[in-house]
Formats: sequence, C-alpha cells, structure tokens
Amino acid sequence: MGERFNKWEPVAGIEWPCAGVRISNSGRELVLTLEFSAVVAGGALDLQLRAPWGCVVGFASWHEFAHPWNNEVNIASLPSLGNAWPNHTFPLLEVTNSHLLASLGDGQRASYPSTRHFRIVTMDHTVDVLATEPPEATWLAPATAR
Repeated sequence: MGERFNKWEPVAGIEWPCAGVRISNSGRELVLTLEFSAVVAGGALDLQLRAPWGCVVGFASWHEFAHPWNNEVNIASLPSLGNAWPNHTFPLLEVTNSHLLASLGDGQRASYPSTRHFRIVTMDHTVDVLATEPPEATWLAPATAR
C-alpha cells in the first residue's frame, strides 16, 4: 500500500501556506519555526514546533523540488488548505505507510516501535521528522520567533 498523507493539526488556525522554515537544534531539542507570517495575505503568527532529542529518531530537510516524494506523490491525494488556498498542500502532514519508516532496519524499528512520520511542507522546503512523540506546537509573534 502506498503512502498516505493526513493533515496534522497540533494547533487550531492553520489556514495559510508556510513560506519557509528555520531549523535549530541544541543538545536538548529540535526546533522548527514555520514562517506563516512571511506569506503575503497570510497569517500574522509563526508556528514553533519543539521536539526533545529523546523523541527525535531522525529528521531531514529538502530544498524545493529535491525531495523524493516529488517523483511519486499523487497531487490529488494531498490534503489542501481549502477554499482560500486550493492549490497549496496543507503544511503539516502525518505520513502513514511511510517509505522512510519502512526503510529503517529491523533493529531500528524494534528500538523505536512508536515512531511516527511528520512532514512539514513550505514554499521552499520539505522537512521530514521521525519522532516517537508529536512535536509540541505553539503560535508565536514573528519577532518572538526569530
């Protein structure tokens, strides 16, 4: 069975495409700041996702069309943003039947049996996060997020 892409809505109010993402990490956590405020006629806030390193199995950032799913994905199967932005994919997805998770070895899957695959889709990046817990999400004013 092929991959399926479902809206992942950790907070209410995701109504716009995401312009970009800033990625930072420390010894304690992975932080993704999704830049909704940079979209013309978009949101006034940015969304910050935080995942402690103990929950992050792995992550990857792909620039624009470099992500392998551009060769495979059936665009019609992607959840869209709806009436205001019908040509844009919902920016936060959870991937089921994930090829990335399936590519982990048996030992890796045994070590992290509850791993889920989250995909962040922006106008210039696609970020995959494999985590045993969903990242914590918080809306922030753009000045606070920088």
